[in-house]
Amino acid sequence: MTYSHRLTAKSKAALIMFAAVLMVYLATRLFMSSLYSHQAILFLEDWHSKQVLPSEQAWSVAKQAMLKAEAWAPVQDAFLQEKLGKVYEWHSYSEAFGSELVHKDRMTALNSYRKQAQLTPLWPNAWLNIMAIKIQLNEYDVEFSKAMIKAEEATKGHPKGVYRLAEIGIQAWPNLSSPQKSKILKMIGLSVTQKKSNAVTLKPLLDQRGLLPMVCYYLKVSNIKSYKLCY
Repeated sequence: MTYSHRLTAKSKAALIMFAAVLMVYLATRLFMSSLYSHQAILFLEDWHSKQVLPSEQAWSVAKQAMLKAEAWAPVQDAFLQEKLGKVYEWHSYSEAFGSELVHKDRMTALNSYRKQAQLTPLWPNAWLNIMAIKIQLNEYDVEFSKAMIKAEEATKGHPKGVYRLAEIGIQAWPNLSSPQKSKILKMIGLSVTQKKSNAVTLKPLLDQRGLLPMVCYYLKVSNIKSYKLCY
């Protein structure tokens, strides 16, 4: 074997060794990130299923777990950004929309959702999350309007996205422009026709805000079946 051949063999061996070390490094970071994110997700699922606000201790543990998951992730991850935003949202649920007491938490959540949207601009959840947190911040600005447009485009008529857009739009109704209200009316009508049970869950939201008669009139003149929404 010549010197050049030996050098080539050594180079290949070094390359294989480097690749193996890199794979172990990335696998370790991915494993640790998954471990911490799973811990935080268990908290989120528990709070959601019980519909109870987290204790300060539980929230702190969940927050630290998500921050560690983000730090260990080998690449930027939209899923982790979404869950981190949700953790901060839960810390502010007890306060009124626009409250200065939790403004920092809601802004942190918004920044996470902004990163999520940058990573997955074609994913409706990212834009819907921005809309939802902007409502909690009481900010109906250009960013909110852009998120609404992007959410509608990304949803592409998918039932879950349509329903959530309708739900968020109902919450934001008094602050929407006339064209935005027209879009939300269409989403409500589409959501009800896509899944009959949506009429049952949307009805109390509309009733609480005094919107039910107007929505029922819209559905009637648009020749859209209201199912259990209007009777």
